[in-house]
Amino acid sequence: MLIDLWGARKTTDEEKKHNINRFVMLGSMRSENPEAGPVKMRHYLVAKKLADEYLKESGLDYTIVRPGPLTNDEPEGTVLIEERIENASGKITRADTAHVLAETLDKENTIGKTFDLLGGSTPIEEAVRKV
Repeated sequence: MLIDLWGARKTTDEEKKHNINRFVMLGSMRSENPEAGPVKMRHYLVAKKLADEYLKESGLDYTIVRPGPLTNDEPEGTVLIEERIENASGKITRADTAHVLAETLDKENTIGKTFDLLGGSTPIEEAVRKV
């Protein structure tokens, strides 16, 4: 869990040191309110929250993608992206999550945004364009 905090902070610092301005962070749904998360996940969610806050304050062009529970299933190519997904009972494949992360890299509309991610019905490229 400490890698989720210290690794992210060190990477943020290195990007600034080397004048790299773009950072896409893999966050976690519910990290904005760790105390409301499952007891066994709270330490992880606290680490994610602190890492996200550090990145937001860094001055970098950031995007924070917060997936729900990850699966090893085959990718579906379709997702649900919202600033906050309230009734999150779904999940998302690791492959679809990676695809969303890659899609955000060169999309200016995602800069300065944080959003939740689950499997859904919108093609990934379209969903990222609508962020």
